[in-house]
Amino acid sequence: MSLTMPPRRRADFLAGRSALHRAVRAAGLTAGAVLCDGPRPLLPDGISASISHSGGVAVAVAGPSDRFRTLGVDLELTALPLEAAHLVLRGPETELLNGDGDGDGDADTGTAARRLHVLHSAKEAAYKALSPVIGPGLRGLRDIRLEAHTDGYLARATGQPGPLVHVSARELPQGVLCWAVPRN
Repeated sequence: MSLTMPPRRRADFLAGRSALHRAVRAAGLTAGAVLCDGPRPLLPDGISASISHSGGVAVAVAGPSDRFRTLGVDLELTALPLEAAHLVLRGPETELLNGDGDGDGDADTGTAARRLHVLHSAKEAAYKALSPVIGPGLRGLRDIRLEAHTDGYLARATGQPGPLVHVSARELPQGVLCWAVPRN
């Protein structure tokens, strides 16, 4: 961690690392100091984990890597404006804003904005789960394809071999929490 981080960024960083240590312990695992690999935590062998923070709140998920090859979590307390949907979604995914996938545009603006908030967080969680496996070929959120599933979404990288991940989403009173795990 750089001591030159702005105070708010440093507080988020430390909250994320604290959440990670709690998640590791809750999973029955142990880890010493967690170093950095760029923006990602550099985890000890045997541990898969992911961290997210937003607005001073941090969350983390962790588990044994022999059970979870990869994990992703995202907390979004600030929604994207609906006009930014094209930056996150493409093709058939835009129909998910309507909620029924029929593309008839029947969702009101508030409902569509709420759905974009969930879809954005779902893609962030999927990106965090897929990028360590796929590597630099996964350039951003638009490289991930979401499909509605009975209890969340299925996500995969477009045009890349890699795992299929299941993304669960929960709307919170002031945001969205999503987590992604490989599908068996």
